[in-house]
Amino acid sequence: MTAQQVQAYCEEIRNAAIEDVAIEWAENLDLLMFSFAARCSKDLKSTDYPVLPEFQNYASWLEDRLEQHLCEKDRERLWPVLLDQDHLRSLYDKVLPNPIGKLYILVGENLARILNGEINPL
Repeated sequence: MTAQQVQAYCEEIRNAAIEDVAIEWAENLDLLMFSFAARCSKDLKSTDYPVLPEFQNYASWLEDRLEQHLCEKDRERLWPVLLDQDHLRSLYDKVLPNPIGKLYILVGENLARILNGEINPL
């Protein structure tokens, strides 16, 4: 192999590795967000504080996305995983290297309280 061919091969391998890391990060972020959605849904159903009228459309949309996701997967296996606090926390380190992960965690941890008006999102 020429030096140019070796360099091209190494770049190809590096790009594939970077792509694999990006895909894994995105999959972990998806699971994190669906976990927050599941916890929010459960919390809102078990509280006396209803969703504020200005957040009703968003709450309905979120519930629909969660239901759609569960229908596409093995609901009986996935639901307990989504509600597992230890599993949720294990995802934090996997998404935190990216600054957007920190924002998603902040919003996700407070989502039910934002939707029912306990916390002002601004």
